[in-house]
Amino acid sequence: MTAHWGYGTQRRCTRTFLALLLMTPLAGMAGPLVLEESARISSPDPSYDWPTAVAIDGEWLLASGSRYDTEAPYVTNATWLYQRQFDGSWSLVRQLHQFTFYDDINQPSVKLALEGDVAVIVKESASWIFQRQGATWSEFVSPILTNGMDLALNGGTIVVTDGYCDWSSNAYNRHPASGEWQLVRSTPAVPPGPDDICENEDQRGDVDVAPNGNTTIVSIYTPQLHPRIFEGEFGHIPYQLIIESPDHPNGGYGVPVAIDSGYFLASGGAVQGALAFRRDPTTAIYTSTDTLQRPDFLDIYRPGDIEMSGTLAMLTQPIDRLHGQYSGSISIFERDAQGTYRYGAKLLASDRGPDQYFGNFADLNGRQVAVGVLANKSVYVYDLPPSFEQLETLQDTFEDGNASDWNPLAGSSFNVAATATSRVYRQTSTVSNAAALWNNTDRTNQSIEADIKPTAFAVTTGDKWFGLVTRYTDAANYYYVTIRNNNTLLLRRMVDGAFTTLASAELTITLNRSYRVRLETIGTRLRVFVDNRLLAEASDDALDHGRAGVMMYKTQAEYDNVVYSSNPQATLATYQFGNPRDSSWEWDQTGTWNILADTTYTQSDMTSGARSITGVATGDQIIHSRMRRTATAGANNWFGLAARYQDEGNYYYVTLRNDNTVSLKKLVGGSIVELDSAPFSVGTNNWYRVRFEAIGTQLRVYINEVLRLEAVDNSHATGRYGPIMYRTTTQYDDVVAVEP
Repeated sequence: MTAHWGYGTQRRCTRTFLALLLMTPLAGMAGPLVLEESARISSPDPSYDWPTAVAIDGEWLLASGSRYDTEAPYVTNATWLYQRQFDGSWSLVRQLHQFTFYDDINQPSVKLALEGDVAVIVKESASWIFQRQGATWSEFVSPILTNGMDLALNGGTIVVTDGYCDWSSNAYNRHPASGEWQLVRSTPAVPPGPDDICENEDQRGDVDVAPNGNTTIVSIYTPQLHPRIFEGEFGHIPYQLIIESPDHPNGGYGVPVAIDSGYFLASGGAVQGALAFRRDPTTAIYTSTDTLQRPDFLDIYRPGDIEMSGTLAMLTQPIDRLHGQYSGSISIFERDAQGTYRYGAKLLASDRGPDQYFGNFADLNGRQVAVGVLANKSVYVYDLPPSFEQLETLQDTFEDGNASDWNPLAGSSFNVAATATSRVYRQTSTVSNAAALWNNTDRTNQSIEADIKPTAFAVTTGDKWFGLVTRYTDAANYYYVTIRNNNTLLLRRMVDGAFTTLASAELTITLNRSYRVRLETIGTRLRVFVDNRLLAEASDDALDHGRAGVMMYKTQAEYDNVVYSSNPQATLATYQFGNPRDSSWEWDQTGTWNILADTTYTQSDMTSGARSITGVATGDQIIHSRMRRTATAGANNWFGLAARYQDEGNYYYVTLRNDNTVSLKKLVGGSIVELDSAPFSVGTNNWYRVRFEAIGTQLRVYINEVLRLEAVDNSHATGRYGPIMYRTTTQYDDVVAVEP
């Protein structure tokens, strides 16, 4: 990493940048808290496209919108002021400002900033400042000169972008005697490089200012420039620190940017998130320290915006499609005392859905977030909790021979029974309802999943079913999923004794076949997965907490490998090899890999071992894939999957072997240890569906949806994942990794 000091003084320092920083595990690998809004503000005037900008600070909130006038091409922009009430709701105070401008499709939109008793509105070549006394806001004379591309307000200093191809910024604060706003710093212009093509409408710059009010960062979309930091007292020539990208030293790096209290964040290059840089207080040199990157699959390369407030950082991803095309989401990271950022929370709208671009307009201030969604004409307000710590994930494999943590309800007949491969929680009555609740699972956000094998239905006519239950408070109030003998799946609720079907799907049911079923109730969103396929989804807010458990009606069933957490399932990576929706993570490969015309991922070198590892390191992970070998060499050969891969000498892996066994192994410091094995016939050119689970200390291997191997081990807590083999040519398809 190289940093240049200039503007009168120049120094140079270097240090080695870690080549694999992109793959560095995030601190605290538990999934993030999923948070829905604490309040929602509806449009004050339906004739406006609203909101197109938001700002929040304490009990005050600003939101702007615009509408075309009857005499186009003129547009009216208005900004409304809201105040928070004692009950947490937001009330409209008044329309703070309105102006009309000539519509130019290439003009930047209105920008807002709010801090304490100051509110700022800027548009290209126009600006307005409002100040508050008590609860009254009044307009003050604004000297701000700006191109309107970006605006920041912190520590009593307003910073705006200015200029176009010769990028610069202006800073303003109040005169200590007169109280009038004054220009206190203009950063130097930087002419475009020889390879730059200057299109003013494409030069979307970014600025931010630290809480001290006199340290600013400036950046711009252009191939030849870097983020520039200016610091020092106003009235003196500031230092200029130019930060070069670790992976693109010639520029094209650093938009968006944010700065706060000795740290700054910048995006760009190969990072699908942001790099954190820390300032050494002795040398005043910034060095990269951490990567802020979500491990779940996103189809974007960088966040739409980055903001910092104290130890918090906000990355917006408005085209995140995990909840529908362009549904969007916001990631909150928190910095610990060692300067490491942890992915703490994911912000979602309670009514999330396609084409919302959630995160296009957002503001972070303290532990408050305001998000404007133009598609819904709504502002969503989030009050972040004081801690993002998650409750532990629970598992029960029943291998200890008891079910002491379960509370069977009256009429049930549960016992722990041994099968040929493991112990299960078996319910044998087919008379009527049967259920067992898991103790200590009363939470708001909850997910429960299990291997469920129906073994018999009652001989009576009518429906029979098996499933899972969440937010159970009593016999008249709970959510549940039923998988029924008439080949349907119903997602239902019972509220005050009344049944309601929320969603349904077709699903062919076969007795004595195991199904992996998952029921999530996260905020107001309910989802049902069967064998990792999302089959039903609904929104409902009737029940907000309760216990989780298993439930059935006139059905004998066996439950095994039950997992309970406070997280929704998140897709870490997905590859169909040739599909434009494939993940964009890089593959760390050995061997010879190609994507064939039949869209399979194929490794053809049989001289030794080969692997292809991908993703971002996580703790709990499930990776599954279709795979087949097409040729072998030597007496010892195999193919399979690796999980929690840390380096070439440390990981877990499952192998389908030429001696007709399946084996679960680990590498620790380069030494191989077998954890479990079983006979399994392995043929050439036969496809196998392999699922490898690493959840907590529990390791499980399924082949063709049948549990084959399991072990308990704590050697590797986190890592990446991917295909692995030894002296075989192997084809892989439909590689998917999820965080349960």
